[in-house]
Amino acid sequence: CAWIMVLFWSLDFFSNFLTSFTKEDVLVRDFRAIAKQYAKTWLFIDFAVVSVDWLAIGLQSVSDPSGKGNTDAKKYIKVIRFLKAFRLVRVLAVLRSGRFAQVQEAAVRRTNVLG
Repeated sequence: CAWIMVLFWSLDFFSNFLTSFTKEDVLVRDFRAIAKQYAKTWLFIDFAVVSVDWLAIGLQSVSDPSGKGNTDAKKYIKVIRFLKAFRLVRVLAVLRSGRFAQVQEAAVRRTNVLG
């Protein structure tokens, strides 16, 4: 299950470079503009979350499966799990901002103008 979540958030990280956004009721689909917008908003937070996930998987793979020893790795894993709560903050912020609704509305307006 941990691998699925890490792969999902890793793909989400890269897909954000391809996710258009609206600016002044215009749908922006230019890669450079999207990358700049992402860098100004969520890039560093997303990178930190994904990095923490990969670090946790790395620490879990080297920790002692018997449950004895390697207490430093266990402490880091607990800290990393706590830090992963920031992902929830990001998801809630995206939902609160209405980003998905804005993109959909702009796409509908553009379709109505063209069609």
